[in-house]
Amino acid sequence: PEYSFRHPVTIRVITHDRPGILSRITNNMHGHGINIKSAIARSLPDMKGSFLFEIEVKDYSEYLKVVSIIEAMEEIISVNRT
Repeated sequence: PEYSFRHPVTIRVITHDRPGILSRITNNMHGHGINIKSAIARSLPDMKGSFLFEIEVKDYSEYLKVVSIIEAMEEIISVNRT
């Protein structure tokens, strides 16, 4: 059901710093039905970006799906649960 319990999970995404990367990541997650509760973005040295996303998933398999969706993007360096 639409109102089933959702688990908050925080993930850290490290990317190559490219214009519009935050928008592409969030649009990609939204397109797969993932709700983002919060996002924190900052630039790192060496032309990299760090993003902390608090997302809601229904179970571990949905979490793994989100990770694989993000990892498939060419700018992504790493995706880790925090």
